[in-house]
Amino acid sequence: FLFAKNRAVYLFDCWPEHRESIRRYLSEAGVQNVMINSHRFVSEIESMGLNLRAHYVPEAVDIEEYLALPFERKDIDVIEFGRKHPEYHRRICESLKSNDRRHQHGILDTREAFVEALSRSRVSICFPRTMTTPGLDPKFEFCSMRYLQSIASKCLVVGKAPADLIKLFGYNPVIEADLENPEEQIESILGNFDSYGEFIERNRKTLYDNHTWKHRAADILAILAEDL
Repeated sequence: FLFAKNRAVYLFDCWPEHRESIRRYLSEAGVQNVMINSHRFVSEIESMGLNLRAHYVPEAVDIEEYLALPFERKDIDVIEFGRKHPEYHRRICESLKSNDRRHQHGILDTREAFVEALSRSRVSICFPRTMTTPGLDPKFEFCSMRYLQSIASKCLVVGKAPADLIKLFGYNPVIEADLENPEEQIESILGNFDSYGEFIERNRKTLYDNHTWKHRAADILAILAEDL
């Protein structure tokens, strides 16, 4: 990297509190092209006054690495993985337990166990970090992997869609969580899950057609080719 004529990096999760360290790294490393998984942070990079080009390259998944069980074989009602919305989690935990629903929210020790649990889940709860970690700037919402992993596994995603995700798909692929009445909403969704089948299939097809690492690799190669 240090001896390359054209230097490029792909940065993930560039939070505003790391702005100065990111600026220093890009400057000292002599980077010509920086790719970032946040559309909002591209303008932050551009405002640093560095001699480089910043590009928005969103995250993706290799859809073949995830299982997509038929809806009738899904036996986990709700899955939560990664960061949780504390109050929302507390309230749906109580409701799901009282309604004898199966709720997966513990740690899964292996990737195989994670992929299997996700494939068996009907609903996947996903919130951006700006809603799960107090004090973060709400303007910096990332479209994290958990959204794409859930869609690849044919889960119905419930929570909050980052703006980048809506732009990527051209519509909102997330059922927006009712934070005032989460118990009633989740039970209603599970009770009428069959009605979401077409929506879930549409989400997965959009992902397959546009947002795999094959697509991102083509985007990255096109960016790098501009400097050849």
